[in-house]
Parts: sequence; structure tokens; C-alpha cells
Amino acid sequence: MLSSIFAIYSPRWKMIIPSLIVSFLSGGVTDAHVMQDGEGVHAPLYLGEDPPGDDPRLFAPGIVSVPGASDYVITFSQDGHEIYWSRGRAGVMTCWLDDNGWSEPVPADFGRCYPGGEVFVMADDNHLLMNRYSQLDNGQQGGIYRLSRLATGSNPSWGDPQLLIAKGMRATATTEGVIFVTDITHHLEPKSGKDAGVIARHAPTDNGMSRTSNPGGGVNTEHSEAHPFVAPDESYVIFDSSRPGGKGDSDLYISYRLTDGNWSEAINLTDLNTPYSDWGPTVSPDGKHLFFTRNMTGGGDIYWVSSRFIEEMKPASTTGGTYR
Repeated sequence: MLSSIFAIYSPRWKMIIPSLIVSFLSGGVTDAHVMQDGEGVHAPLYLGEDPPGDDPRLFAPGIVSVPGASDYVITFSQDGHEIYWSRGRAGVMTCWLDDNGWSEPVPADFGRCYPGGEVFVMADDNHLLMNRYSQLDNGQQGGIYRLSRLATGSNPSWGDPQLLIAKGMRATATTEGVIFVTDITHHLEPKSGKDAGVIARHAPTDNGMSRTSNPGGGVNTEHSEAHPFVAPDESYVIFDSSRPGGKGDSDLYISYRLTDGNWSEAINLTDLNTPYSDWGPTVSPDGKHLFFTRNMTGGGDIYWVSSRFIEEMKPASTTGGTYR
């Protein structure tokens, strides 16, 4: 009975990982990685990985973070039953939880039809944002495309992508549908922008999306800023930047929205950053974990860490406010 409840496959697949059962029997399985419903314990979240503390740890080695592959930028459905991430050459990877446990990671169907990456599942769980720049039809622009959900459960499926924001890279969204995205206009058209990366904000309108003023404060500088993760309530944004004063080629930073609607100075997440590139942040839907990409082995690997620092580092004057 327990083996069927806690079935999760190793990289060799078809092998039950007994540590999950042992952990459950010893009281070691916590609500950080176990879903519960009206009938009690249902299945392990996060592929059964033990939750990290304040020190970043490789996420799901051999399953999500695979030796010799470049794995980067992860996202989850709101209930944690679906995981999507990008893998060099393979495109978007996915695995899902159903009555049989966690599936084997496979290339997402929509990624095979419409190559892209750096996806994000929106808060309504019915829309997904994705970069698309390759294998476009004649006349199509590269940028952020939105896909609508067709089915959940085993092998969840998504519809045809529709262009939402041109010349954008890695987009995330609030519960109200406000999108933060990397504007790469200068990368595509060197004479048109300030640098290789600008964090832009787009608000939903009756006719689609409308770009507002760029986030100020310490978010955007004359250097490159990219891959923003915006909080569901827009109270903070975590991003990476190559600005001077960092530890590595790219460091993670956080900026909070102040009571006057402006943005605070960016804070370098010193305890997380390394001499390598640390980038592509995502906070899990339950708000408990920060996931990010670290380029340390020649490719990318996905790490995770407790997100408690977000509350601990918050300035006293941050309770939201009208956006400026």
C-alpha cells in the first residue's frame, strides 16, 4: 500500500525510491513536499525531494538537473502536479503527477511543435508564457507567446501559441495578469535600445497588453537586467544582472515595491550568488522555495533554496502601493 502511494521513479526509472517510504514511516516527510487532501496524505511534491534550507541545493539530480545537459528556468502548476523546465537541445521538458505517481521527464508536446523555452505557468493555471524565436512562420515575430490549456492530468496539453509581447524574453506574471519581461530590443536591433536587457512591465487591457513605465529604483540600470520573477501580488521582483559589484558573471538581486509605488534599491542576494552565473529565478507557487539556474559545470543546473529571506530582507516601507 505504502509503495503505491509513494511511488516515484529514479533516473533509471522503474525503481522505487525506498527513502520516501522510510522518511514517511520515520515522520520525516513534511508538508513542504507532501500534498494532502480530504483523505490524508496523497503524494510527494517536488519529486519527493527533501526541502532545502538556507543553503542552495541541486534540485532533483539525475531527473531535472542531469549531468552533461543544460537545464534552466523551471516553473510549476499551482498545485505542483506539473513541472516544466528548459533543456538545451531538447527544448521544454515536463513531468507530471497522476494516479501512478510521477511520470518520466519527457519533451513537452507543445515544445516539439513550437520550439521555445523559459516557460511560466500563470496563476490561473490555464495559460502558459513561452519564449519563441526559432522555426517561426513567415511574418511571425519572435517574443513572448501565450498558450491556453487544453487538458490536465496525464501528459497535460496546451493549444497553439499566440504572440503576446514582441521582442521579449522570459516573462512571469502576477495574479492580476501583469507581466514582467526582459526586453531584448537592443540585442535584436543594436541601435534601438539602451543595452542587452531591460526589465519591462506590461499590464492587461481590453485589447491585449500595454507596456507601462519600466520599473525604476534599483531594478533597471545602464547594465543588463534579465529574467525577472515578479511576486504574485507584485510586492517584489527577483532578477539577474551583470551590473558591477556582483560575485560572478551574473548575480541574483531582489527589489521591493515601496508604499509610494516606487521600487527599492536592488539588494544583491549575496548568500546565494557565486563566481559563476546565477540567474533565472522562480519562486514556487506555495511561496516556500526559490529555484534558480547556476552555470557551474559548463551547462546549466537548477538549484533550490528556502525563500524565507524574502520576508527577512524586506524593508520596513514595503506594503505595496499604486504602481509608478
